[in-house]
Amino acid sequence: MRLAAGPYNAPMEIAQRWSHFRSALALRTRLRVGLTAARGVDPFAGVGDSGYLDMALPESAVAGLLANADNDLERLLYDNPGRPVHKWIHYPAVYDRHLSRYRGTNARFLEIGVDQGGSLDLWRRYLGPDAVIHGLDINPECATRVTPPNVVHIASQTDQLRLRAIAREMGGLDVVLDDGSHVGEHQWASFETLFPLLAEGGLYIIEDLHTSYWRSHERLGTHTSGIALIEQVIQDMHGWYHQLPRVTPARDWVPAVHVYDSITVIEKSPVPPPRRIGVPGTTPT
Repeated sequence: MRLAAGPYNAPMEIAQRWSHFRSALALRTRLRVGLTAARGVDPFAGVGDSGYLDMALPESAVAGLLANADNDLERLLYDNPGRPVHKWIHYPAVYDRHLSRYRGTNARFLEIGVDQGGSLDLWRRYLGPDAVIHGLDINPECATRVTPPNVVHIASQTDQLRLRAIAREMGGLDVVLDDGSHVGEHQWASFETLFPLLAEGGLYIIEDLHTSYWRSHERLGTHTSGIALIEQVIQDMHGWYHQLPRVTPARDWVPAVHVYDSITVIEKSPVPPPRRIGVPGTTPT
């Protein structure tokens, strides 16, 4: 399956709005944090990095997870013959729900964040031999953590020129998975560049959005978070019904946003203006 390519360049109007309102949203974030702190409450005193470590299951749990796997992706993940993979255990069901239609096709799949390379291996086993699978990471060591035909690019996820060049090299994009730095500023930058390049019918997925609440990832008050990006997409998707400024192309290009714990799947396809109708009944009132 090869889906038709969407427009390659975002309209200049959208790009200008994006830059302006990212600054406005950053101000909104600073105000929210400041008001909460003024009440004597630390708004980011949640689990954080230390609690994250406490949430990890021991490796001995893998056998039980494999025995109780509900879908092929879980089975491929827990019966791992290659490089290490790290995933929250509720993610595979989300991925299988949305990505199963790409299995056995020549889908073009870009993953931001390579780490140990095991995730790219997993996607190859899941999607099949015909998929075009590329990874992107800023760490030069990741260049060796790949098995052909998969490809790894060393670059920042905020480098618009490199992102565009990678999309051209891949022949377009059907799926983008952002599992990169998990810093909101970077997530916004990647979405700004890559969503307009995504094929019609494609998916844009952002992982680990819980880091929006961690001081280590958000540099409080200096930029918007990944969660704020999802909020903005949802607001813009409903742009038919309000006069608020639109920052993203979501009104015309996002028919659905699937929000799960820490992971969001954004669909891309043309959205016609909504219409309503009253259907007369045959029974007299």
